[in-house]
Amino acid sequence: MTSNPFPSVETAEPSPLSTSGARRAPGTVLAEVLRPLIPRALLDGPGWDRLLSCAAELPDAGLGTLLGCEFRLGEDTPAADLFVVVRPGSPITRHFIRRGEAAPPGSEAAALARYLVRIGQADSALHGCIAGTMLEYDLAETPAGRRPEPGVFLKVRLAEEPGPHDRAQPLPIAALAGAVGWADDGEVRRSVARVLAALPPGGRVAHIGAFPNRAPRAVRLVVQGVGHDEIAGVLERLDRRGSVRAVTEVLADLGEVLPRVWLSVDVAAAGLLPRLGLELHAGSWNNAQDKWLTTGRSDWRPVVERLVHRGWCLAAKAQGLMEWCALDKMYDRRGVFLVYKGLNHLKLTVTDAGVDAKAYAGMTCSLMRD
Repeated sequence: MTSNPFPSVETAEPSPLSTSGARRAPGTVLAEVLRPLIPRALLDGPGWDRLLSCAAELPDAGLGTLLGCEFRLGEDTPAADLFVVVRPGSPITRHFIRRGEAAPPGSEAAALARYLVRIGQADSALHGCIAGTMLEYDLAETPAGRRPEPGVFLKVRLAEEPGPHDRAQPLPIAALAGAVGWADDGEVRRSVARVLAALPPGGRVAHIGAFPNRAPRAVRLVVQGVGHDEIAGVLERLDRRGSVRAVTEVLADLGEVLPRVWLSVDVAAAGLLPRLGLELHAGSWNNAQDKWLTTGRSDWRPVVERLVHRGWCLAAKAQGLMEWCALDKMYDRRGVFLVYKGLNHLKLTVTDAGVDAKAYAGMTCSLMRD
């Protein structure tokens, strides 16, 4: 994962997944309401069943207001990971707090609940450094019947106007470690500091995240403000010279259709892990906006076509992405709901084995007013 694919807005809007009266079976509402709006090339079959099974444990109201998916573009299998936003006081947040309070004291669920309680306090010091929290469920590669604990991703609060680069940028690493049930690892913290020191002026970490059960333990840093011509230097300073050629070739392929890229790295105690991510952002730049709310098909078509040409995205998946970018309507006894679906960013993961492409997509529903 990666940059936050969801808007930084609060809403009390009713959701088409929120029902009054008799409650339908878990997952039924999601299946009935959203299934027609999701291209089957992107999500279908066992992949859809796994997403439904996971969503069945979450409050319908939270899913209807905001939903996110991560689609794999180079694989035939129509599967996705699921993202949910957890905001203080929301139904989903209350769900995770209740779940953690009922879990064993040392479990990942209990750790997440403690974090959500803490950040939900009006006077919490975390508000000064954390602008939002998102959970990611790894579903696409998880065997049926198993569900790992979600990864936790924090949106770092940045100054609206970037100032001179601060190589000691404060990051809420301790809060992240606590949220996934880790002891605060000093070695990982020192590795993160080395990455910060290698960034050029203007490079700032916008998001951090971690998965509780992945080995080795690592913190994901998503860095904005690093130019195409600066990424190679960053990798060389971090002793990743072997990755420079592969990354620069990818950037050269995309330069004319996508001028802005964010760098995503996983930092363990021993340093950077082999996987390097390039997050591709389209549309006009505005750091205060989430891109899936401000971009459409015309913004994404050129880069998606380039990925197809390079063999990183299947043609069927490309068509699915264009179908996803849409404004739809759904009808409910309470009125007409507008459903906006958009792409926040694409991500290319560069490894020794090649390049893998993913799309990070969002969906939100709101009731039309007279």
